[in-house]
Amino acid sequence: MSTNRLTVLIFKDNLPSKTFHVPFRWITHFGLLVSLLFAVAIAGAVFSIKFYRLARSGDPSRVLAMEKEMSELKAAMKSAQESRLPVQQCYINHNETTPSGEGQQNTAPIDGQIQ
Repeated sequence: MSTNRLTVLIFKDNLPSKTFHVPFRWITHFGLLVSLLFAVAIAGAVFSIKFYRLARSGDPSRVLAMEKEMSELKAAMKSAQESRLPVQQCYINHNETTPSGEGQQNTAPIDGQIQ
């Protein structure tokens, strides 16, 4: 008899018994899978409780300070955009020769803006 499998006997009513064999490898894999799922569930619960408690303990004065800093930064960005000088586009002329020998004139903006 092999020692790497489990024999299961099933008795039902007055019928003859039935047997089947389950390899220990299947039982081991099933145990590892259940253990892994249990560990993931525990880790998820720990992290969710941690972040829930962290969110509930938010300091209102810190939130107000952050909102004030954000509004100051928005105002500074708006004033910087309004005081910015208009950019003048410069063009470079290129004289390129095509394979047929005809000269071709190309202009491209330097600052990358396309009109």
